[in-house]
Amino acid sequence: MKKITGLFLSLFVGITLSFGQQQPALQQQTPPQETIEVSDAELTKFVNALEKVQELNNESQAQMLTAVKSNDLSVERFNEIHQDSGQESDVTPIEMENFSQAVKKIQAIQVETQQKMQNEIMECGISVERYQEILVAVQTSPELLARVQDSMN
Repeated sequence: MKKITGLFLSLFVGITLSFGQQQPALQQQTPPQETIEVSDAELTKFVNALEKVQELNNESQAQMLTAVKSNDLSVERFNEIHQDSGQESDVTPIEMENFSQAVKKIQAIQVETQQKMQNEIMECGISVERYQEILVAVQTSPELLARVQDSMN
């Protein structure tokens, strides 16, 4: 189960981080801020969005697991092939085809999940950009992290 979680956690991080890749020029021009102000109302919107994003992440993990298994690969074998990509290995042509099909399905799930996440964030009354700003700030501000954790309990 840890391998499954590791694979899908890395895929989720890729999905979440890909939000930030939509406006690279803006990010390069904006200097990183030490702290940001987050009102209680905005924090509530952020927490609601975060919970929706986590639900979508759980759903997409299940879909990705199904995508791997429906292509006659175990999660362990999928991970092995993924880690060996570009290197000489003992991957059979059938396994490589199954792996490629699973990757295509996973990529489609990621695209769909990212769109759903963006929609859920906006439906919670917060822009995707502001959600990202707060998400980054939560990772660097123990005070803000504590406020988020308190709001989630």
